[in-house]
Amino acid sequence: MLHDHNGWWWPDSGRPVRTAPLTDPIPAVVGVLRFSIRLPAAMTLKDKRQVVGSLLARIRARFQVAVAEVGGLHLVQRAEIAVVCVSNQPAHASSILNRVHDFVEAGLTDALVENVSTELVRL
Repeated sequence: MLHDHNGWWWPDSGRPVRTAPLTDPIPAVVGVLRFSIRLPAAMTLKDKRQVVGSLLARIRARFQVAVAEVGGLHLVQRAEIAVVCVSNQPAHASSILNRVHDFVEAGLTDALVENVSTELVRL
């Protein structure tokens, strides 16, 4: 194994590997969309889980984002949902979250969307 003084070393494979941290940070933006849905027709947790589970699966498949039910787990007629995406541009993250919000609003015929908030965090 050979080392040099610039943070590189060559293992037995022959390919150089950098051991020093990068000096230029990689731009990253995490976008978070949170909203509540009210399900007046749900009478049991099973009814709620069918609607929420279907919604989460459709969001994941269509937008390739992380999504989960994060609140109201024990409530029959309410669910709190969080959607998260990562991008290198704030405008791109915002655009994805806006499209998810529009998709949810248009796709939920038997539920009401409430308490919508969006946050962008630079890392």
